[in-house]
Amino acid sequence: MLLNTSCLRQDSHCTTLMGNGRYCLQPTTTMLPFEVQQKVEATIKSHHETMVTEIAVNSEGMQMIVLTPFGHPLMHVSYNNNEAKVLVSPDSRLDPAMMIAMTQLALWPVASVRKGLNSPLHLEESAGKRRYFANDKLVLEVQYLDMEGADAMAPAHKFQLSLPSVDLKLDIETLPEVEPAP
Repeated sequence: MLLNTSCLRQDSHCTTLMGNGRYCLQPTTTMLPFEVQQKVEATIKSHHETMVTEIAVNSEGMQMIVLTPFGHPLMHVSYNNNEAKVLVSPDSRLDPAMMIAMTQLALWPVASVRKGLNSPLHLEESAGKRRYFANDKLVLEVQYLDMEGADAMAPAHKFQLSLPSVDLKLDIETLPEVEPAP
């Protein structure tokens, strides 16, 4: 396995995942532009929260806005293909590259994701599932539950992201587009 030395420096486009594996964000040019609104059901241990995310990807970067179910902004993360920044956050400890990385690890093409993985992090992919390991320990699992409605513009309709080391599950479902009122 080759080590991607561009990710060894500490900067705002690389992040350390659980298990000490590093991932460097990949350019948004590897994706077709898309905009999606998703319902996110987050469960950490026995605590449950519901959020809405709005994600916009184009050749110049990515914007991710996390909202309460009532539309109040909780977080706004931006990535311009060079650096990830937090524009709004409830917690100053939030790593913006980690937020963008979770999205890329779930939705970006496998070939692009593999370019950003650094030892000891590696990906095993099977039908409907991506599993990321560091030192033979599962650090992230993505299960694609419903690919119906998924296309190049919205890569996965319904999926679950799991981080076993912190007992976190994110059930994510693309919301239908709402037509503007006449």
